[in-house]
Amino acid sequence: AHCQCASSAADCIAITNCVISCGDQPDPIPCLDICKTLGSEAAQEQAETLLECLEGFDCASSPSQTQFESCYLDNCGTSVEACFTLETSP
Repeated sequence: AHCQCASSAADCIAITNCVISCGDQPDPIPCLDICKTLGSEAAQEQAETLLECLEGFDCASSPSQTQFESCYLDNCGTSVEACFTLETSP
């Protein structure tokens, strides 16, 4: 089971999307292990902070995309910003 998002150049966004996509798997653990191998250590830390924040506020259970976005921007804005502006090193 190879993760579609696997790429050594993965940045914080890719890692975050990878982890979220694992939620659809019957057994997410192998998928999550692949996500943990993506990107740099800095990107991994950024993604972890963002995901913990999203989980903490349970934004994922928002009924609509719009409410989901406002939930994570209101509560995790700084983490989102850090994630999306992280410099990707080659």
